[in-house]
Amino acid sequence: MTITNQNRPNEICKVNFERRGWFSKEQFKLTGEVYYMDGKNKQVTHLIEGNWNEKVSIVDPKSGQRTVVWTKAPYPANVDSMYGMSHFSL
Repeated sequence: MTITNQNRPNEICKVNFERRGWFSKEQFKLTGEVYYMDGKNKQVTHLIEGNWNEKVSIVDPKSGQRTVVWTKAPYPANVDSMYGMSHFSL
């Protein structure tokens, strides 16, 4: 998935949703990078890591500082009696 900043078209974010193999334990994984295009040069400003069903973090490649930008909301208290429905369908 490619996301372009409409206010600054030179800022682009590419997110890769990784496929899970038959025997892989890595499921729901996503990776990506945020970069700035300066002519033909690509300057990576941030990395994106996480699992799309749990939490997503942005990592500063220079300092290695990790910031969680999204966390999955907890299930409702009576989730077992909701027949698999989520907050969106209730």
